[in-house]
Amino acid sequence: MKVILKFLGKFEERFAYSLLIILTLLLFIQILNRYLFKQSYVWLEECARISFVWLIYFAVAIAVKENRHIRVIDIVN
Repeated sequence: MKVILKFLGKFEERFAYSLLIILTLLLFIQILNRYLFKQSYVWLEECARISFVWLIYFAVAIAVKENRHIRVIDIVN
């Protein structure tokens, strides 16, 4: 069971890194197309949006696993 959990943990991290790279490349290509070639592709924006949503899902899972999620602390005097 530990082997499976370790594999899934590594898979989450690698997939999140891959999504970040894909997102960056898609946005870079879209920016180049818009400003240099004066054309835009709708599917690039959609793919970037979907990559961003999945990246957030995996990043939240990794943050919870490592206990690094954001905390809001109410300080009362």
